[in-house]
Amino acid sequence: MLDFDCDTIVKSNSNFGPDVLGVPNYALLIGKCPANCDTEGNTKVMGVAIHPAASGICKSAIYDQSMPFHGGIIGVGITPGLKKYSSGRTIMGIKAIAFGESTKSFYTMKIDNVDMVRNNMRIVD
Repeated sequence: MLDFDCDTIVKSNSNFGPDVLGVPNYALLIGKCPANCDTEGNTKVMGVAIHPAASGICKSAIYDQSMPFHGGIIGVGITPGLKKYSSGRTIMGIKAIAFGESTKSFYTMKIDNVDMVRNNMRIVD
């Protein structure tokens, strides 16, 4: 599992493989984001549902509603880049802005699995 901070991006990050435009570069990773990335950090959310490599991972996860404000564990899917990313409405207090071409894209996924919770005791109904 990777540890992300509020400014972690895919672009030029060796955890996400090389930047190659037009070549499939698929990966699925699991990472943990801290709390309050909706207001902390300098990254922006660019694109809707599929984000360019320069978009903040944790802030995008909040926008995508893959993670709550108080942080958590998310899945990050890496895919080839797109020529254009659309802007979107404000969700969870975050506005998605438009972006041009990117060598890589990513999307976030909610991880909802009791085995991913780190506790000494689990109560399962």
